[in-house]
This record gives sequence, structure tokens and C-alpha cells, in this order.
Amino acid sequence: MSMVESSVIVQEYLSGKSQREIAEQQGVSQQWIGKMLKGRGVVARRTKSQVNEGYFDKIDSEEKAYWLGFLVADGWIAKNKAIGLSLKKEDKRHVQLFAKSIGCSVKERRAGSEVFVLFKSVKLWCVLKKYGFTIKKSKEYVLNDDIVVDDLKRHFWRGMIDGDGFVSKRDYAHIGLAGTKSVAKGFKCFVEGRGMRCGSVISYDSWYSVSCWGIEAVKVMSLLYDGVNVSLDRKKALVQEKVGELCGGESGCVKIGQNMARGFLKQNHYLKTLPAASLCYGWFEKGLLIGVAAVGHPSSPVVAKEFGVGVIELRRFALSVRRKNLSSKFLAAVIRLLKKSVKNYTVLISYADGAQGHEGTIYKAVLMQEDRRVERQLVGVVGDSRLTGIHLQQYITKYGISGMKFEESPGKIRYVLRLD
Repeated sequence: MSMVESSVIVQEYLSGKSQREIAEQQGVSQQWIGKMLKGRGVVARRTKSQVNEGYFDKIDSEEKAYWLGFLVADGWIAKNKAIGLSLKKEDKRHVQLFAKSIGCSVKERRAGSEVFVLFKSVKLWCVLKKYGFTIKKSKEYVLNDDIVVDDLKRHFWRGMIDGDGFVSKRDYAHIGLAGTKSVAKGFKCFVEGRGMRCGSVISYDSWYSVSCWGIEAVKVMSLLYDGVNVSLDRKKALVQEKVGELCGGESGCVKIGQNMARGFLKQNHYLKTLPAASLCYGWFEKGLLIGVAAVGHPSSPVVAKEFGVGVIELRRFALSVRRKNLSSKFLAAVIRLLKKSVKNYTVLISYADGAQGHEGTIYKAVLMQEDRRVERQLVGVVGDSRLTGIHLQQYITKYGISGMKFEESPGKIRYVLRLD
């Protein structure tokens, strides 16, 4: 570099430009600029830190509660009293929001795909230590639930979800959080303490997770993200999409968990059970579950041999309300999801049970073809329930035939649809 160019660099630095800005402008490293200025006798400026060291002294706002939760999830502290936070470049705006709140600058790794903040503050470091931060936080963090008042807890947990949580991109509602055992149990208590159901805490090699499914997940998403001022953009957009699918005033079919399906079928299906190893789908209207469909391996091994490994059976189908075309609309939505997400199956079968007065109208509506009629069956009538086949056998084995009436059913009609 010529003397003239070196003089220009010195002038730019003395006029207020930073070494980093000059390095990017000249296409050299910041270290080279520093050495060159030192060689020319220029004293490097020392900028006083503008970090708000009292920011977390008292968690009394949505932003403070959120950023504390986010730091618990994605931040770190070091032995030299440094505090840091890094995210992918696509989340640069989020890092900038944190930097603006705390009063520090954002940096980018030239050779990588990260943006980060890194600063030293003894006072802030000590405050975070008091809140449970450790050098090995991801393995050792113990939640102090008294840090944040109840009114701000949802913001703290939203920060945790944005940092170490997930919102499913698949065709069902699912939200969860991973972390230490203390964090997972804390989130479960938070959710259940507000009248919602949450799954069990699951242990892995060195971490734990907890999550919510279906309409419970939608409720949790709404609690955490409705009417807030700070959140991770991409995660909030995904939440709004999921909540909109189920609570936006429109009907929707999504995959749901077996526990939710089992509870609904117990109330709304004449067999009151959910077969094992079932894929379950729910029909929601304004956040309310009004229908369940369950598909799984055929109940008869003969059918599996007939069609091969690519056959799947509609084992349960129930709605809690009656409305024209609703059944066929729901079943059509289930078939679309099966074609989209279940690639190993090529044939869907189902039966119209004559013992229940079913003729297969909804199957015809979705273009399932009548395959054959199954022979007449003996029907056991107990109260409002009509039992046939294996279900009748199981009932008699368990309870006997006292109080049961017997009829002959018109049999079943099998319907078939190709999924490929």
C-alpha cells in the first residue's frame, strides 16, 4: 500500500471511521489496519461501553422478561465476565433488537453464517449468575421461577421457545421446548398452571424435552404470542399460520395426538376405543375439535395378505355434530393429508357397517369404490351399542351375555381407494 493510501486511511480514522469500517472498505483485515495505524504513530481510540449494566436488575417489562428467557435459551457467559448471544444470519434483525435493548453492537462472522453480540460487563455478569446462569448453562441451568412475576411469565417462556423451542412445520399443531430437566418441568408447570394440558417430560442422553399437541398446542401458542411486542419473526409467523388454520374462523383438518383422539372417540364413537398404532386426524372449527379419523393397519390379516404391505384401513371415523356434507368434507381432507404425508401406503380401505345402518354414502362421495360385501354377521345389542365380530367376542368374554339381545346384521360393505 502506497504512502498516499496510508495517509488517506489515517485521515479517515482520525475523522471518526472505525478500523472495521476502513478494513471493509479497503478489503483487508481489521488487524492489518490496526498495525498500520500503530506504525504511523496513531493512538487507537478506546470507545467506552454503552451497555446498560442495570438492564436485568429488575424484570419489570415484557422486553426484559423476553430477553432474559431468550438468553437462558441461546446466550452464554464466560469465565472472563463476557456475555454473548449468536444466531443465524437470517435472524440478524432479532440480534439487532437485543443489541438495541441492552446497548451494545452487533458483529458478523466473515467466514461463517452467524451474527452475534459479545461484550464484557462484570455487573451484568453477576446478575445473570444470580439468575442461575453458569459457564455450562446448557447442562446445569436450574430455573428460578421467582425471577419473573406471574403477569410477565408468558414473555419469559416465549423467549425460551424462540431460543430453544420448536413449532412444528408439519400438518399438525405441535409446540415444545428442550433444555435441562428444571427448564422442561418449569414449562410443563407453567402450561398446566393455566388450565392447559402438556405432555410428559422426556429424558434424552443429556437433555430433556416437553411439548403440547393439537388444540392444546394452539392454546399455548395463543397464550405466548398473541398481542406481543417482541418475538422471533419466523417463529411468530409459523405460530400465526398454525393458529389461523384452527382458530381463524375457518374449518381445518390436522394431524393430532392419540390421547386427544382417544378421548374424543370415547365420547363420540359407538366402539369407544382407539386401535393401537393409529394415525389420527382431527377436524377443528374455531379451535374446537368436532371430528376424529383414525387410520392404521387392517384389523384382518387376510386383508393385509390380499393387498400387500401398502394397505391402510380407516379404523375409526366420528363427528360430534351433524351437518350436510361435513362427513365427506372431513374424509376428503384426511385423504389429501394421507396422500401428502404417508408415502408407504398405496391403498385405503374402509367398511360401511350394516349393523349400524351405514351404507357407505360418504365413501362414495370421495370416490371410494365398492369392492365387495362381507357376509351377514351376528349382532349383539347392549343398550345403545351394537357389537359385531371381534368386539362382540371380547364383550362376551369379559361380561357374558346377560342382558344382551342378538340380531343378524346385513353385513359390511368394503370400499377401496388408490392413494398412489
